[in-house]
Amino acid sequence: MKRFGYLLTRVICVVLVVTLMLVPVSAADPEMKVMVKGVHINEDPGAVLQDSVTYVPLRSFMDSLGVDYSITWNEQKHRATVTAPNLYLTVKEGARYLTANDRCLYLNGTSFLYKDRLMVPIRPLAKACGLEVSWDEYTGEVQVEGSYSPILCADYFYDETELYWLSHIIYAEAGIEELEGMIGVGNVVLNRKARKAWPNTVYGVVFDDRCGVQFTPAATGTIYQEPSALAVVAAKIALEGVTVVEDSLYFVNASIADNGWFRRNCTYVTTLGRHTFYTSDTQ
Repeated sequence: MKRFGYLLTRVICVVLVVTLMLVPVSAADPEMKVMVKGVHINEDPGAVLQDSVTYVPLRSFMDSLGVDYSITWNEQKHRATVTAPNLYLTVKEGARYLTANDRCLYLNGTSFLYKDRLMVPIRPLAKACGLEVSWDEYTGEVQVEGSYSPILCADYFYDETELYWLSHIIYAEAGIEELEGMIGVGNVVLNRKARKAWPNTVYGVVFDDRCGVQFTPAATGTIYQEPSALAVVAAKIALEGVTVVEDSLYFVNASIADNGWFRRNCTYVTTLGRHTFYTSDTQ
């Protein structure tokens, strides 16, 4: 009987642990305080905190802005579409980015459904509407302030040539990677563009051959392949200033290329998918 009681206790403990693991993290902090332009989001659900990112219900956020808008939900695609003055915004459940006026804003999290509401990180939503986000460490309240002024459309924000070549090199180098892996390749190109040791254009960096071929696709011709839609998204996110590999200047796929030189001469930053990223203080 003692043995049976011991086993029963173990089983109960395992069940409790698994149950706790299955509880949505998004429900961890239903008391998160958010004020948008003087209006508290107090609906059910309100704002929630997940992995240090504040999420708000998309509809509640738009309600708090005090502007005329419409929102539709495509059940088949699990996508919400918001139409407001000078703003066309879409975001899908499970997405890592949203689109606003054809620009791509990184969520630094993943949108999700909670109590039949689409929860979206508040910072990219605020950016889409031209608003500023701050956090009061004393009250624990997130505040969104400013005048509603949606961001510029993609045609006015992105340089067409830079977007073209950045999306092409991203697809050629990391077309089979997840979104973050693609952004990382874009980050390397833009980091080089910002350094004096490399050309000051995306095209110049991609086709730079002063010290030998820098990007194999530029030599083999695969860079001219039409990029995937996700590669274009990654390029736009990188051009928005988002970085997932800090100040990396190099990346290598160690399964098909020797990374010995990088390990000896550079500082390891991170690994995303098949690529390992490095930086160097000498460049």
